[in-house]
Amino acid sequence: MVFLPGCISGSGYSDLDREPSAEDAPPVDLPDYATQTMEPTTMPFVDEVGGWRLYLAEGAESPVCVLAYESETNWVSSCGSSMMTTSSGSYEVMVVSDNMPGEDGWTRAGENLLVKGE
Repeated sequence: MVFLPGCISGSGYSDLDREPSAEDAPPVDLPDYATQTMEPTTMPFVDEVGGWRLYLAEGAESPVCVLAYESETNWVSSCGSSMMTTSSGSYEVMVVSDNMPGEDGWTRAGENLLVKGE
């Protein structure tokens, strides 16, 4: 699965700007160190792909972070800037800013994530 960075609210990542919901809390069994590079208070749930839950977050030192979570022992996160991609297993995830066009072969997950894979 692939996951990508997050960004500061109001800076072109509308998935971070929406009203929080109960789904937006980080998974309770996620290790504390998994979110140390991000602001977990700004971690909206974006979509689920193949059993992986995708979250976007504002980075502590980067514009944006992505968390892909399947279980407490099977998760991946990365932080960076727009258009960054990451992968795990058979999925790739790309973070894009608002109004970025889709890419051939990629499916939109929320406004700011594109997913490619099975």
